[in-house]
Amino acid sequence: YCVDYEKQGTAGCKKCKDKIAKGMVCIVKVVPTLSPSLGGWGMKEWYHVKCMFEKLERAQATTKKIEDLTELEGWQELQDAGRDLINQHLTGELPLPVYIHASKQLVR
Repeated sequence: YCVDYEKQGTAGCKKCKDKIAKGMVCIVKVVPTLSPSLGGWGMKEWYHVKCMFEKLERAQATTKKIEDLTELEGWQELQDAGRDLINQHLTGELPLPVYIHASKQLVR
């Protein structure tokens, strides 16, 4: 998994199918693939932070879970508000329907 701010506002969340607004924190899951068109790397699945944690909450026991912010590639580049949002989801301190925009505003 990696984390970043949506740069263009064109990515769609794999779970809810809504667009991820430009500047919003999002989590990217890289799914391994053998597709020659992707150079053997992986396909990227984009998620709202809340959607990823909802998905992982219902995932199979064998699914890799996010247990710490530092497990997310790119976490060092997040602003404090983005880090706090993810940490609050990790600790269960935040109701799920909240987003953090790069402007540091909470969006419900």
